[in-house]
Amino acid sequence: MVAVSLEDQVKADAQALVKEMADKLKSGAKITTAAVERYAERTRSLKHLVGEYKELLEREMESAEAGCDLAIQQAIALADHVDTGA
Repeated sequence: MVAVSLEDQVKADAQALVKEMADKLKSGAKITTAAVERYAERTRSLKHLVGEYKELLEREMESAEAGCDLAIQQAIALADHVDTGA
């Protein structure tokens, strides 16, 4: 659940920020240094959030891989218990 909400937040924040900056660029209007600094700070915050999301996904992947490895080991162990009818 946490991963889904973090994913949603990252996507929404990225889309909103990109759209807002694209609209500013398309308008051709000049902006203040303070506005540029706010966009830079929002971009840094987004990058940090993306890093957190990446770490979460890496932990989830490690857990999934461990589960898969265990399933493979158990499948091999079960093969050793096949009743050959002998």
